[in-house]
Amino acid sequence: MKKRIAAPVLVALVCGLTTANVWAEPVHTPTKLPVAKAESVGMSSQGLARIEDIMKEHIEAGHIQGGVTIVARRGKVVHFSTHGEMDAANGRAMEADAIFIMASSTKPVLGVAAMMVIEEG
Repeated sequence: MKKRIAAPVLVALVCGLTTANVWAEPVHTPTKLPVAKAESVGMSSQGLARIEDIMKEHIEAGHIQGGVTIVARRGKVVHFSTHGEMDAANGRAMEADAIFIMASSTKPVLGVAAMMVIEEG
């Protein structure tokens, strides 16, 4: 029997490197994962709304070009959004299914995995 580990929150922030002025639709619906209201899985819609503001600040400050954010809890997606551009040279808005090169991404992934194991005892 496979034991399922409950993750407190999984946020994937995947980002580019230059400024952007184009914004994609703020919320997307995943096609292969169940979706839920934040409160139904013990989260706050107001807290999740801050993700949009923080991503916008980073894009406007020139720290990143764009990104995709997703938050899931208890096996359900409560936030899924695109931000900025995926191709600044051509003004192409970030797409929800964009593919990213994620160098040095094992540290945050292993950090989340370690916290999940610690939470489970």
